[in-house]
Amino acid sequence: MKLTSTGILLLLLLLCNVSCISLADISVEANPLNIKEHEDISGRRLQTADCILLLKITTNIDHTESEEVDCYDPTTDTISKITTLYGDEIIQKQLVLKMNHGILMSAKSTMKPEAGAYFADGNLYMPLVSEPLFGELDRREQVPLEGRRLTTHVTGTKKMVAVRVIATDASTSFSEQEISDKWFGTYGDQFNFKSQIQKCSYGKVQPTAFNGNGVSNGVITVNISRNIINQDRKVIEEAVKNAIPAFIRDTNNVDHYMICMPSGTVSSSGGDWIGYAYVNYNRSVFNDRWCTYPSIQMHEIGHNFGLAHSGENSSYDDQSAMMGYSMTGLQLGWYTEYEVDVSGGWKGRIYGVATKGLATKGRDVLLARIPGSFDFYVSFNAKSGINSGTLEGANQVLVHVRNKGFTYGESTLVAKLSTGQTYKDSNLPITVNRISGEFYAEVTIGTLTDSPTRSPIGSPTRSPVIVRTNSPTKSPVMAPTTVLNDTTCQDTIWKFLLRVKPDGKKLFRKCGWVTSKPGKEQARCKRSRVQSFCPKACSPYTNGGSEIYCSQDAKGKFALDDNIATLVRCDADKAKSRCSENQVNAVCRATCPSLSSTQSESDPGVTSHSYTTSGNIHWTIFGPWND
Repeated sequence: MKLTSTGILLLLLLLCNVSCISLADISVEANPLNIKEHEDISGRRLQTADCILLLKITTNIDHTESEEVDCYDPTTDTISKITTLYGDEIIQKQLVLKMNHGILMSAKSTMKPEAGAYFADGNLYMPLVSEPLFGELDRREQVPLEGRRLTTHVTGTKKMVAVRVIATDASTSFSEQEISDKWFGTYGDQFNFKSQIQKCSYGKVQPTAFNGNGVSNGVITVNISRNIINQDRKVIEEAVKNAIPAFIRDTNNVDHYMICMPSGTVSSSGGDWIGYAYVNYNRSVFNDRWCTYPSIQMHEIGHNFGLAHSGENSSYDDQSAMMGYSMTGLQLGWYTEYEVDVSGGWKGRIYGVATKGLATKGRDVLLARIPGSFDFYVSFNAKSGINSGTLEGANQVLVHVRNKGFTYGESTLVAKLSTGQTYKDSNLPITVNRISGEFYAEVTIGTLTDSPTRSPIGSPTRSPVIVRTNSPTKSPVMAPTTVLNDTTCQDTIWKFLLRVKPDGKKLFRKCGWVTSKPGKEQARCKRSRVQSFCPKACSPYTNGGSEIYCSQDAKGKFALDDNIATLVRCDADKAKSRCSENQVNAVCRATCPSLSSTQSESDPGVTSHSYTTSGNIHWTIFGPWND
């Protein structure tokens, strides 16, 4: 990691603040354990192998979150909190700080055995006499966590298992069927973990309920022969893990498993908790009923995916994204064809993830990265569709900064820009030329030259078209009229049936097709079917004619997902049954009631936490924090 001289000095000062403390400054009374007493604890075992470091992030009941770094011991397949005889505050501050600055990486960095370090009562006790020595797993060895290999992208099919627990004095409150429905929609639930991940990733991630080896529809029940009420959740987690068949814990078979813990356990601090997860790992743990809330599910699995928190004044207060919504980024690989690196000058349109269907691949982007000693990310926070519930920076250009590179690390929201505003404290100046309602922002980064601007990543042979010009043989395109801003008048993000050819072949289009060929917009929007499915995209080219469709159902059939397997009309029962989904509501404007957000009644959003991937992906959860 490269830092400026100022950044290096600041980092050194931060490290000194948590490391240069004498033993005289530590109050033994703060921790009644002393060395003599601790020598008598049974089961004490010396650390003999490298410790694989895991960052664990816990969501507490009071809206706060806490971080700690644990040790995965491959010789015993156990996870232990790293501490000392006199408490964990100093060493945990060191480790967490290094994780958040990218010096250490969860599930990849190791800690060498220290003379005198030993395991006991679920902890790894470190001596205070020396600084720990760290290492890194070889890529071929990155299979420590029950088979998991580290990867920067999260795409494809993800086989998942939720674990229901029966203890001697308590059991998970929900049945296997209820848990399966909330995670995978197995029995008809329309708002679940699977449905939201598919929407956020535009189908690039496909959560799948694993079946077989005692697992039914993605859920298994295990029994533990012990009480759990008022017991440390860490101890119960270990007991449950040992009761889960090894086949399920092996990521060669199952990608993620989620423990739905019975109510009654407590954290080591004695407080109540909602859930926690290990970064870059395959395990997450939920406190009973929280295992059934999609917002909490996505938050914890997001940490498994490698996402960090995003903040403005603190680590969790960036509220620019909505539940289950990922603005854009490099790490998960969901929108790589709509990203661009800018090192000199660039000008173009930045769309929001919710309006991605209107963007033209090879010309428009969703994210611009300005690399340097620290990386800056520029995005447009479109308040539409899956992001209609955003709480901050709606329809503005957002600027985030984080450590250089693509590994885990927190980001900071440093600017929210409107039309005409410039942010100059980035590696290159960022100017917002124009914002087109809820669609896109036209942005200039750096200084433009006469040479073509860089193409977005993924389309190196095509230069972005910055200004649309008409062919001399075509009639001029009409001057844009007022852009439709009614939240109930939205373009579909799905494919619609354009026409049927004489040979019977069906021709499908998305609304991005309207503007995919400069000069053709007006001709394409003359078709009433196109206007009805794409009223906003067509509004600049129809002299307001598309407004008549904002209170009508779209004309014709459209897809209910990202493929064309299920085509329906608005008056079909399949469409009516999904009116609670914002995109169906946008197409079937007369049939469905108006919705302004995608929040679920079963998972109401009353507060939020935001977090990011290393590529500045924002992942904000809105949790039902109160009963």
